[in-house]
Amino acid sequence: LKAYYKFNEASGNIINQAESVGSSDSIGTNADMTITGATYDQTGIIDKALSFDGSNDYGTLGSSLSNFNFLHGTGDWSINFWVKYDEFIAEDRFLGNMDSTETRGIDMAVGWNGDPDGSLGMAIKSDNGFMVNQGAFTFPATVSSGAWVMITMTCDYSDTTNTYKVYLNGSAGGTQARGTTGSTGNSEYSLKLAC
Repeated sequence: LKAYYKFNEASGNIINQAESVGSSDSIGTNADMTITGATYDQTGIIDKALSFDGSNDYGTLGSSLSNFNFLHGTGDWSINFWVKYDEFIAEDRFLGNMDSTETRGIDMAVGWNGDPDGSLGMAIKSDNGFMVNQGAFTFPATVSSGAWVMITMTCDYSDTTNTYKVYLNGSAGGTQARGTTGSTGNSEYSLKLAC
């Protein structure tokens, strides 16, 4: 467990709590999240949550460009989070650290195929090119706005046919193959949440 966020803070940074729950692989305070514009102390699915306005609110996960290089590297990983959308707008990103130059990193967003409530879009690029390029991962069910859903994304690096897989509320959805090999080069930007 490299990073784990509860979003229980009433102000200031969102603390990476992976080490406090026993992880020896935690990125530690280097992955604490700085919040810009979001509203704290909202009701979440488990406890508290933050509300992002979809315009200029976001969280920056640490300050090092190397913290999340494993996402475009050569190993396995998984990302799991709860989210509730008031409105689905195609290409609204859950997280990302690439921009238009697309050197290396990851972007994950609601659907890129004109179906924002039925799919997740993802692009990952390493020094060797796009590992997956705007791949559309079909959810096993339609996501309703205003409802909490749990989204899980996994990478099984050695499975070149079904490398990346999406789950919605624990049910498996679509998969995408890995197009090229990963690399250890630094990400283009710091990883941002709700960017």
